[in-house]
Amino acid sequence: MEQAIITGSTGLIGSSLVKFLISKKIKVLCIGRQSLSDNDLIKIFGQKVDYLPLDFENISSLPQEIKKINFEPTKNCVFFSLAWGGDSTLTNGNFEKQFINSIYTSEILKISKDIGCQKFINCGTIQETIAENALENNLSFNNSQINYSISKIASRDMCNMISYLEKIDFIQTRLSVPINPKVNNSGYISKVINNIACDKEYSEPNNTQQFDITHIEDVCNAYYLIGLFGKNKSDYYIGTSKSRTLKEYFSIAQKFFNGKLDNRDLNFNSDKMFSIDNLINDTGFVLKYNYLDILKKF
Repeated sequence: MEQAIITGSTGLIGSSLVKFLISKKIKVLCIGRQSLSDNDLIKIFGQKVDYLPLDFENISSLPQEIKKINFEPTKNCVFFSLAWGGDSTLTNGNFEKQFINSIYTSEILKISKDIGCQKFINCGTIQETIAENALENNLSFNNSQINYSISKIASRDMCNMISYLEKIDFIQTRLSVPINPKVNNSGYISKVINNIACDKEYSEPNNTQQFDITHIEDVCNAYYLIGLFGKNKSDYYIGTSKSRTLKEYFSIAQKFFNGKLDNRDLNFNSDKMFSIDNLINDTGFVLKYNYLDILKKF
């Protein structure tokens, strides 16, 4: 991997991945919806980067736009598709609002082949696995993110077919909750942990779903290794392979910051839906941070 093109480059994962890849001497083209000044780019990425303002609706113009900025993809260019849109958050909005993302993503895959990219890596979610598990086992699926989950599955399946027709390597990835302790407003979970660290009150969540909280640096390293060594048609889970409910995560955080944490509190669940065995076997990925390490960064 000599080059990378990243959609959704200004988001939590995207901006972190841009900085990580640049640190590995990889030339990166960032794509985002908003027009940004040089000062904006420096604020987001820590330096001026190659950036192209282009929203989903105009993605078909990507081949022409990259020529204008003299970006020429090489045969070792990898396309990371991280962009997704909802209403106020990525996961909400009606089915039409969510499903249009799947159409745009599959269009981007075709365009990535047209401009010469070698590999297309799509960012998915553990919600795909939860929805599929419910379907396979005839379980009820009363999930507030159902439109998001179905659209993510559709995105993966459409890309699988198009990648076969277009003859470009396609890799699907899934992750649960990425955390950047340095950015306390990066999401609900990060905000709550920061409040707990500051001894502020918080409302205990009622959600009983299992989550895997992963440090953003591990997420970025996984994507980097997948870009280098990931195998065509693979579906990798990126995480720690350990899970708890949000209520349990917050309880552990509270005990940690109050100096009352017991080793028994760190007995996490192992579930095949969170398995990173394939990621380890194919790329040599080594996890750097567990949940306790993450808490120490707040």
